Amino acid sequence: MLTAEGLIVRRSGAGSFIAAHPPQLRTVEVLPGARISARPASADDFVGWTETIPPGVPALVVEVPGHPAMVYPADRTHLVV
Repeated sequence: MLTAEGLIVRRSGAGSFIAAHPPQLRTVEVLPGARISARPASADDFVGWTETIPPGVPALVVEVPGHPAMVYPADRTHLVV
């Protein structure tokens, strides 16, 4: 699980080590009146992200009335209300 999330790397014959470049935490400010929810991610949720999001990472959904819903990977997103 930690390997899939990019937190550790494994080297054959040497062991497991903390990753030199773990995923960066993204901070997202949430506007007043927004609805925040968490759910299992679908296959299309992270299409277009420049970084690879491992399978099994939940999705955080931020919905602001009048705007398209924004979906973020829960393992690397900090929502600020």
